[in-house]
Amino acid sequence: MEQYFTIVPEPAFATRKGQLEKELAELKDIIGIVKEASDFYEAEDYKNAFAVIEAGLEKYPDNLKMKEGYFYYLELYVEMIAKEAQEACDNKEYKKAIEIVEKALEIHECEQLRQLLEHVREERNVLYRWWNDMRDFFEKFNHE
Repeated sequence: MEQYFTIVPEPAFATRKGQLEKELAELKDIIGIVKEASDFYEAEDYKNAFAVIEAGLEKYPDNLKMKEGYFYYLELYVEMIAKEAQEACDNKEYKKAIEIVEKALEIHECEQLRQLLEHVREERNVLYRWWNDMRDFFEKFNHE
């Protein structure tokens, strides 16, 4: 291809080739960023996984793949933390549930986890627990 451009000077093709090379370099960089974030995430190093993917978002703010990667990891992370917190709440370990979410917020601050923390705090509320205990009692009573 290089020989072709030296023999036949076609500025439009040369410009397009330059654009394609730039897009390819950007794509390779994005793939590298997502791969690095994936490696950290799989190693359960969530703080570094989010740091890498967020740096990628800053570098390529309009790139759909970077946005999809971020939201994919965010969804997985929030779901995992929500399950852990719910298990603790189900076992009436409200302090543990709050600690789980607070630790997760230290790793990655986001609105979804702040909402989860508020939910766990509400669940810890004495009246809420009392109502759940009473509901459990009546459900057991009705089944006997």
